[in-house]
Amino acid sequence: GAVSIQGRQMFVDGKPFEIRGVCYSPTPINESVYFAPYGDYFTSEYSFIWQRDLPLIKAMGANMLRVYGWLPENDHSDFLNAVAANGLKAMATFYMGDATESPVASEEQRALMIERFRRQVAQYADHPALIIWSFGNELNGVWNGYLQQLGHDPAAPCAWDDRYDDLGGCWLHKGKVPTKGNPCYDSSYCVYSRLFSFIEQAAQAAHSV
Repeated sequence: GAVSIQGRQMFVDGKPFEIRGVCYSPTPINESVYFAPYGDYFTSEYSFIWQRDLPLIKAMGANMLRVYGWLPENDHSDFLNAVAANGLKAMATFYMGDATESPVASEEQRALMIERFRRQVAQYADHPALIIWSFGNELNGVWNGYLQQLGHDPAAPCAWDDRYDDLGGCWLHKGKVPTKGNPCYDSSYCVYSRLFSFIEQAAQAAHSV
């Protein structure tokens, strides 16, 4: 459906939409997200799972579900059709994994990632059930490595020390709120501004579809 934002209110097809959602990752017993089908249980082959679950999700009072990722080469139309048939909306995640799977250290690598995202958005741009995309998952988590790659650009390093991520990313924090001009503040601002700029570029590419 057509989505718009006015202030802090989301509208879907011209009506206010308040999200009551669940994260949905229907990995069967004894299966794994690390082996085929690599967590993509949203194809028609696995319809027996989500045809069972979607009515239950609706019955519990939810109006939306989030999918953590699927393989772009597979067709997910039947799943999205079932989402719509059950009166639900969907949020899909553009799977990136960690920075070793999807490196973003160079401008060329970031451009490639954004183009991959744009193509995935275009694939289901007209489906009424799919109203939100998530560009990756927990990109700001130090364990995923994106902040390190963005912050340690040899051409323009941020001096961001990821060993002390719990203290804000630099040893000078020491449990205190840093202020502008402090090396801790400046290095954190440097790396996060690069992350948010990367996400904004991806969003603009998606809106061009």
